[in-house]
Amino acid sequence: MTKHNNGKGMSLFVTILAWVLFTVVAVSVLPVVLPRIGGYHAYTLNEDFTRKIKMVSSVVYTDNISLEELDNGDIVAVKSDNGKKVDVYFVSSNNDQAQTMVLRTDATVKNDQGVVDYDQIVGHVYASAPFIGVLTQLCDAVLGIAFVVFVFIVGVVLAIIANRLVVKAKPEASAN
Repeated sequence: MTKHNNGKGMSLFVTILAWVLFTVVAVSVLPVVLPRIGGYHAYTLNEDFTRKIKMVSSVVYTDNISLEELDNGDIVAVKSDNGKKVDVYFVSSNNDQAQTMVLRTDATVKNDQGVVDYDQIVGHVYASAPFIGVLTQLCDAVLGIAFVVFVFIVGVVLAIIANRLVVKAKPEASAN
């Protein structure tokens, strides 16, 4: 009887561990992959000058709206000095002919960030998701992708081991 309970307990532990690893992989991959299917792009927040997102390392989603359509008060993501991260600002004014925008950091202050070329702007901020920016950064580098794949494979192996423990425990249970 004790052997059966230990096998069942170990199987439950290994199953839970496998599902935790699957959840880590899902939380790392889905917030980056699913928006891309819908035409949105995911970026990790470096600096929020609008005070709307509030959490550094949040994920910021931008849509494919034409930059010429953006108006005063819209929020845009601008390439930061930190590689694939973005900074978030309000639009103060938009000059279609010069392909530039004047940005600001506060809804009430005017023109405190100067003129930015369109090629520095990655898009209109559509939404953001807190806490998961660090995990989604794994999907931006080859080493991170390899790590996510490794964690997934370990989860699959643990699920197989848990299944074998359950199958092994069933004949013992029927024998008792």
